[in-house]
Amino acid sequence: MNSYFLHSETASRPQRVLVLALAIGLYLIARDLITPFVSRLVPVSGIDSDGLRLLFRHAVTFSLPTALVCLAGLWALDRASILRFITFAHNPRRALIEGLAWGLGFSALTCALFLAFGQELAPVWNPWSILGNLFSNLYEEIEYRGLLFAALLYAFRNKWIAIFASGFIFTWSHTSQPALLFAGTLMTGLFFAYPYHRTGNLLTPYIVHQLSDMIVDSLFGTAGG
Repeated sequence: MNSYFLHSETASRPQRVLVLALAIGLYLIARDLITPFVSRLVPVSGIDSDGLRLLFRHAVTFSLPTALVCLAGLWALDRASILRFITFAHNPRRALIEGLAWGLGFSALTCALFLAFGQELAPVWNPWSILGNLFSNLYEEIEYRGLLFAALLYAFRNKWIAIFASGFIFTWSHTSQPALLFAGTLMTGLFFAYPYHRTGNLLTPYIVHQLSDMIVDSLFGTAGG
């Protein structure tokens, strides 16, 4: 299944390390420098509606610049016959079914963990957050699964290292959230990559991500703004 993500598995160790360093470097530069710069250039204070302001943040300022940089890096690595560019076309029926199944399963597990650790149900329906997540979750899947998971798989040639390492990076990027939500993010981050490795289609983790956010946020009121 590595062929879903890699053009070749014969690269030397220095080349594999270089590609991984390039991928992580692109991600960090985009996340810590480019995205904050763009956010300052595109203020949302002029948007009167709270819902529209939230949607705009999700669609434009939260992580779109980072995702675009990661896409550019993936395109260049694909042109160099190193990593394959992401696809939503490979076996779409299987990708859809697995995305729904994993999404429901991990949502149930996350909810059970929340309740076990004392989190109380706080049902809230926020359509603006759900709509915004359609954008921001796609951007995150491009970053963490599309680029970083593939680069880790290329570097280590071990799917479990790639799954756990990309999950760690995903969790590390969400450390501003409360501890319980952090634990839930860690769990889902670790396992989004596994169904992605199975299907080779970014639609799978995207559905898992979107479905679990929609269910958990709606039941526990954990949607960010």
